[in-house]
This record gives sequence, C-alpha cells and structure tokens, in this order.
Amino acid sequence: MDAGATLSHDDYTVGWICALPLEMAAAKLMMDIIHPSLPSPPTDQNTYILGNIGEHNIIIACLPGGAYGNVSAATVAMQLLSSFHSIRFGLMVGIGGGIPSSNVDIRLGNIVNKKWQGYAAAAAAAYAKELLLVVPINQVDDTPTAQDTLANLITVLHGLGGIGKTHSILPRIPGKPQDHGAIDNEELEQQARELLQWLAKDGNSRWLIIFDNIDQYSPTGSGIRDVYDIGKFFPTADQGSILVTSQLAGLTELGKSVPVHKLNSTEAIQLLLENSGLLGNDNIRQLDANLDTLALAKRLDGLLLAIVIAAAFMLAIKP
Repeated sequence: MDAGATLSHDDYTVGWICALPLEMAAAKLMMDIIHPSLPSPPTDQNTYILGNIGEHNIIIACLPGGAYGNVSAATVAMQLLSSFHSIRFGLMVGIGGGIPSSNVDIRLGNIVNKKWQGYAAAAAAAYAKELLLVVPINQVDDTPTAQDTLANLITVLHGLGGIGKTHSILPRIPGKPQDHGAIDNEELEQQARELLQWLAKDGNSRWLIIFDNIDQYSPTGSGIRDVYDIGKFFPTADQGSILVTSQLAGLTELGKSVPVHKLNSTEAIQLLLENSGLLGNDNIRQLDANLDTLALAKRLDGLLLAIVIAAAFMLAIKP
C-alpha cells in the first residue's frame, strides 16, 4: 500500500493485542508501514496503532495501564471488534518466560527478569511478524470474521423500554420458572462452580443463558456507582448461546445486534384484541374501522408491553 493512503475500518483483518506499552512499542516497530489513524465511536476507549506487515493490515491495541488479565483483554478485544468489523483473527503477543525443572515450576507468563523485558517484547513481536509473513492473505480473507463467530454465541436484543424485548422471548423458553428459595453465599458459590463446569463440558452446546433488562453498562469501569461490565459475567466456555436484552445500544458491541421496533398500527390493534379476548373474525376484518380501538392503539404508541397491560385490564373488566 502507498504510505500516504488511508484505509477504512473494514480493510483491517488482524487484531494484535499487547498487555504492556513496552510490548505495543515493539509491535509498532515490526510494522512495514504505519497507517494514518481512524476515528472510533465513543464506546471504544482503546488507543490504536494501524499498520501493515506484508499484505496484512493490522490494528495494535494495548490493555489499560495496570489492568491486566483475561477480563481486561476481553474488554479491549470487544471494543476493537466494535470498531473494526472485518477482523479475521487476533494475536495476544507479550512477554513470557519459562524455566521448568524438577526444583521449580516457572512457566510461560512468569517474568524471569525485568531487565530482559525489552528483549523479550522484541523477540515476541518479531516472532509474530514472521508468523504473519507465512500466512497467505487469501487464507485470512476466507476465514469468517470474529464478529460472525461471536454472533453464534451472543445476541443482543435492544430497543426502547416497554417495547417488548422480554415479552418476545418468554413464550419461546421451554419449561416454567422455578423459585429455589433463599440460599447462603457458600451454597451459591458451589452452585455457580458446578454450573460453569457443566457449561464447559465437551459437546455440551445446547444451552442458553439470558441476561434480561441490562440497564447499566460500562466496559471500561468508569467508577460510577451501579455501572458494570456485563461481559465479566459471561461464561468463558466457547459453546452454547447467550441472549441479552437491554435499552442500551452500546451493548451491541458484545455480539449480534437485533433491534426490537415498535409495532405498526395493524399489529398493535390485533395484539390488543387478541390479549383482551375481543378478537374474532369480524374484528379481524374491521381492525381499522373501530375508532375507539384506533385511538387506544395510537396512545399506546406501538409499545408491546403497554399493549399487553392494557389488554389485561380490558380482559379483567370485561362483563
């Protein structure tokens, strides 16, 4: 590519994540060409370096200072994917040391000597570059995007409050809700551990976890009370499905986005009549003829929850 050319977000297919600024500096040195920066949405708090190695266009990101571990790495990766939709695969490149022996158990990830961190970062980055140089670009292009892969696991239903996000999924959930009563913290932790083990069992992919009505979300830990990162509560098992319902459009960065819209006039009137017990063949043919029904449906503004509550009231006072 020409040094002065600017690519779009969709031209980048490789994500490179570093844990330390030192590692990010080493990764930057491995780029053949550094590209101009691109704008990011407000929900993306990452700082990026863009460039290419051979034919591979690469985004480099770094974990926030002092925030290490799987959760922080997952947050950076999710925000990266929310801005760059064509990422095919990612690299987590960083410093690690290992000196296994019969006397000590020092493994990959343990820092042997801080003085050697610069050398270790450069060696890891150089190895990553060599790896990319032997991966054909057509092989990357034929690989599904990370977002498509995530979409098989996480779906986010989002829309206005009262629009019917929860109501739209409840009829499709088999079985009935169960109340297991109060349990102490120790028993709760034991059940949580058993559940996580069950979710991660080989071949156990036919499960669904629903996080309903998530009304607070901050992937960066803003410090605001009661605001949290719901992604921290997702099981790490790479199977099964997760469904989130929320009014927050920002949650769509976590997986496949499914907006829930208002009902149109005909749909609203039909739902109102169905749930109030007033729907008959004559009503179906005259949905737009009853001025009182039209006026009520208009006031309910296509909000599914409001329509269902109004219908329940009509059914309760029906003579």
